[in-house]
Amino acid sequence: MNFRKFKVIFFDLGGVLVKVDVKKFYRNVALYTGQSVEHVVQTAKDFFPDAEKFERGLITSNEFYDLVFREHYFKINYDQFRRAYVDIFNLKKDVFEIAQTLKRNYRISIISNTDVLHYNYIEQNFAVLQIFDHPTTSFETHSLKPEKKIYNHALKKFNLPPGACIFIDDKEENVAGAQSLGMAGIHFLGAEDLKQKLSTMNVI
Repeated sequence: MNFRKFKVIFFDLGGVLVKVDVKKFYRNVALYTGQSVEHVVQTAKDFFPDAEKFERGLITSNEFYDLVFREHYFKINYDQFRRAYVDIFNLKKDVFEIAQTLKRNYRISIISNTDVLHYNYIEQNFAVLQIFDHPTTSFETHSLKPEKKIYNHALKKFNLPPGACIFIDDKEENVAGAQSLGMAGIHFLGAEDLKQKLSTMNVI
């Protein structure tokens, strides 16, 4: 493949550019509520459908809080919930360095299944993410990877055909979703593996 074929390289956010520590959320909630971590984990299984609605942008953060915490009788106020919910990320500096290198020759962007609280926290606390052009999120498009709508929305922002783009994600089903539209896909397994795959594609 000739590197000039590609114009935009899309990155997933959670799991690729930032590390997500869901267990920290459970610990935070347990700390605020006085419940055991085990109880919080067990209860969390019940609100996965509500979390999906939140990621799709179908409910607000306040509505999500009401559904998850008031319905499950956790005694935690909204500010405590928000702090517990968002403080679970760390930047993957090695992957960000790859993105910086790619930006010399390509436009780089993001396609992410995320909600407005998580995205705003990452944007505010990891200013380095400002190097990415026109990010696309699930809450913005009301769709989740691997649904075609979210990829098409991202492509439309750049007015490019799928074949001019690469998509990087840590979940194989999301990579397959991009490939079904004609995008080149890379299953992310780590920074060094990503470098090797990009090198094989003559991208770096």
